[in-house]
Formats: sequence, structure tokens, C-alpha cells
Amino acid sequence: MTIHKPANAMNNAHIGSSSASLKACVNWFARLTYSLTIVPVKQKGAVFVSSILVSTFLLSGSASARDIVASDFFNFEYAKSLWVNLKERAPMKELYDCHKRDGGVFDRWEDKLRGNTAQALKALETHPHADDIKQCYDTHLTFEVWDAMYDAWRDPLVVYGSEGWNKNTRGLSCMVIKSLNIFTGQCNDMPDWRHPNNAKEDAAWMAKGNARWLKKKK
Repeated sequence: MTIHKPANAMNNAHIGSSSASLKACVNWFARLTYSLTIVPVKQKGAVFVSSILVSTFLLSGSASARDIVASDFFNFEYAKSLWVNLKERAPMKELYDCHKRDGGVFDRWEDKLRGNTAQALKALETHPHADDIKQCYDTHLTFEVWDAMYDAWRDPLVVYGSEGWNKNTRGLSCMVIKSLNIFTGQCNDMPDWRHPNNAKEDAAWMAKGNARWLKKKK
């Protein structure tokens, strides 16, 4: 079991693809892929190279979450049940806020985890809130996986657009998302745990991307 130290990210609007550096990267890929989209048949190899570059960029941005595997959870079946059964943000948010309960017992344990992993795990053997701590940890780690997949879906929106949430039909997009989905390996079964502000921003980015993509295909 590899211990990960997820950040308490669900309480804030998503931070990632809206940053200046990532937008710059997305814009660079936009210029590259747009210039390679409408090419003679003999240049198909260039389009293939472009696809590899885009997928490499998306995967490298999710490096820490790509390292998460089933054995890193205390109870992977519990984590998978969150993915399968909690499709909306509100019930997941209620569970995610576990770190705020019991006088902050999880946060205190996580501080130990950040300092000395072995001692933190040893403490769980006799800790009166061990089960709650393990469940809280798994809940946060589940969100960490989701967050990486969200990045992979969100980052190309302004470039390629999309048909909507869980409506991925393009092979490249599905390939990246499937590679990160350790729960089901599917492309279109992501829970919608987005912050409302992010969902609105996604819609705007999607509209811009769809308009650009349609224009370039004409």
C-alpha cells in the first residue's frame, strides 16, 4: 500500500486547467493541432504525432493520480461504491467533509501522515477512530482520482469542445480517461462532482471549443 497525501480540494472551485500556465499549454496545442487538422493524406503521420503530444500532455498533468492503484486504498470496494453510487456532488461532498468531524481527528492524523507515514499507520492499530479515519482517507483519495480525470476531460474543452458530460466519443479523449479510471475502466461513467462555478465555466469553454472545431472542419 502506497500512502498518498491528498489535498482538501473539494471545498473549493477547481484549480487546475483554468491556470495561466495550463491555458498557455492548451493554446499551444490548439495552434499545433489546428494547423495539422486539414492536411493532405500524405501528412497523416503529422496528425498522429499531434495526437500523441496531446495525450502525453494530459497524462503527464495527472502524474500523481496515475500512480494511485487499488491497493493504495484501505477499502477499495468502498471507494468504488462511491464512484458507482454517488453520481451527484451533494452526497459526495457530505462524505468528503469527514475531515471536519469529530473535532478534526482526521486532520490531526493526516498531519502525522505527512510527517511520518509509518508512525501514522501504526497509530491506526489502536486509534479509537481508526475506521472513520480510513474511510475518510479513502473518500479523499477517490476524489483525487476523479479530479485527475476531470482535468483530462476539461483541459481540451477550449480546443476541441465536447458533446457534454459523459458524452465522450473521440478516441483520444476516451483513451486518456479510461487510463485513469481505476474503478471501472470506463470512459463515460464519471460522477458529476464539479463545483457549480466550474460546471458553468466548462459550458462556456465547451461552446468556444465546439465553435472553433466546427470552423476548422469547414
